[in-house]
Amino acid sequence: MLMPGGVKAHQSTKRWRFVLGQTYQRSIAVPILSISSSAIPGLFYKTVIFMHVVPIPAKRTGIVIQKCRIGATSDLKPVQSSFPTYLGRPWKEYSRTVVMQSTISDVINPAGWYEWDGNFALDTLFYAEYQNTGTGASTSKRVTWKGYRVLTSASQAQPFSPGNFIAGGSWLSSTGFPFSLGL
Repeated sequence: MLMPGGVKAHQSTKRWRFVLGQTYQRSIAVPILSISSSAIPGLFYKTVIFMHVVPIPAKRTGIVIQKCRIGATSDLKPVQSSFPTYLGRPWKEYSRTVVMQSTISDVINPAGWYEWDGNFALDTLFYAEYQNTGTGASTSKRVTWKGYRVLTSASQAQPFSPGNFIAGGSWLSSTGFPFSLGL
């Protein structure tokens, strides 16, 4: 399924499995991300929600998830320990994903993020979290990769707001989608 801005969302039985972005274009994320046990093929035992691809390292692209709810569906809750779930992982070098001001349930593994292949791309990625809440939002047990950080101030997070990151003030109103340009 192609979402606005060229983001591909793969779904199974109307539940999001993961969002994969090669984001030259502007994109709008869904406000609620639910992870379902029926959406996970039997061969995979880990679920990764976001995998950003940077086709050209010099391009300042990425996935920013803001003011969303990330949680398990009712069918996954009883067995969620059998399906470790992570916010994201690098698929290529220079991957960039920011999750901010979102509610994250305990479906997310405390490490938060997962490696693709050993140390591949861990030094070039930029993964960040800012002001998330919920039982899965604690960053105390998150990965310790060079490219992962917790943003601690509005000035650090502001560049990833819709008004700045995707120049939302110039086009979002034409979508009819509810939005806020700031934090």
